[in-house]
Amino acid sequence: MNEAAKTRHAALDAVDDVEPSRLRQHIIDLLENGLMAPGALTLSCAPSEEDYQLQSTSETRAAGVQLIYEGLRLTRDLARRQPWENPESRKEGDLEILAADVMVSRGFALLSHTPAADKAVETIQHFGRTQPRGTPPKHPDGDLEADVLELAVIAGTADTDGADSKFLDRATSLSNRFGAQFPPAEQLITAFHERPIAGSMGTPAEDLSDD
Repeated sequence: MNEAAKTRHAALDAVDDVEPSRLRQHIIDLLENGLMAPGALTLSCAPSEEDYQLQSTSETRAAGVQLIYEGLRLTRDLARRQPWENPESRKEGDLEILAADVMVSRGFALLSHTPAADKAVETIQHFGRTQPRGTPPKHPDGDLEADVLELAVIAGTADTDGADSKFLDRATSLSNRFGAQFPPAEQLITAFHERPIAGSMGTPAEDLSDD
């Protein structure tokens, strides 16, 4: 499986026991249709491991990143759509906000005892300060994505000495480049592992391999 498929599998496994079944199925549908870009980036930052347990741990962290993003992204979307203002869509809006809460909660639970825990808290709190529930968005598009890319890098490098400034700078460059719309996972990973030309705001150039 590639990084996106591994992330999706781990995220689906993390919500397998959600009840009631209608809520669980709604979350499953969201995850099955999602791009899995942040979680896939998490895996691409992790060292290659032959040990199954270490692989499983990396995939769990990737799922945590993805679930937090999916939940907060859905919350942001709901704030824009305001489904509660229409009686016909109010019940669906209630289901969606509950799904968002569950995904964020499950995602944080997966990261809570990892080196990414502090950044996960920071990401959720920053979103909460700038995006009060039920109000139109107040923060610039891309703030959430910028936080999540940093979270992905930190979670992905948790089995090493941690994310160095080079990786975090690349996350910032990608957030400037893509804004609030992540590309497909493979494209995001490729862009991350390419060296940006100085001053190009993330335009890819030569491969970023350390000599």
